[in-house]
Amino acid sequence: MEQNKTAISHALERIYKEAGNFVVIGLTGRTGSGCSTAASVLSSKALDLPDVSQSHYDGNEKRKFRIVKSYIEKNWTSFHWLQVRSIITRYILTLNFKCLIINVSNILEIEIAVIKKSLDPFKTEYDDAHDKIKEYLALTEKTSDQINLKKETAYQIYFKWLPSFSDKFRERLRGISQNSYTKFYQAVGDNK
Repeated sequence: MEQNKTAISHALERIYKEAGNFVVIGLTGRTGSGCSTAASVLSSKALDLPDVSQSHYDGNEKRKFRIVKSYIEKNWTSFHWLQVRSIITRYILTLNFKCLIINVSNILEIEIAVIKKSLDPFKTEYDDAHDKIKEYLALTEKTSDQINLKKETAYQIYFKWLPSFSDKFRERLRGISQNSYTKFYQAVGDNK
């Protein structure tokens, strides 16, 4: 037990040391509440702030706005947006295509044959994505080089590849019914 406490203490200490290198902001809300819009703004290359002359501020507030705007324009660094749907998609991709069909059928309460017919054109792309996730999960983390490789691979998967794949998968699910994407992802998300 003492050894476990030391390992936990060491891990926490490492996190606190690295915490100065990044900021985490969590946005949550109901569908349509603006979380995705806010995240999109925060992850943009530059903020599109109005010109000082077009702002609604007067007097001292206008001066403060000019200072803040100038600072942001010189120092802005965009955030990296980790989308919940990317995380859910990663969990879905642990399923082979046959299991995916069964799960979609069960959750949407639609016959397997209907789901299979709708998703079959997406099978090759899904299978490739499934293999990619299996390879990522199989990466070992025994050396610092292996840990760094897994971190870099995780970044590429979660921030670059999964958002695009999730969009394609969403469109396939919406081809079944308009609310199938929301219903399926909500059910998977509730179980993870």
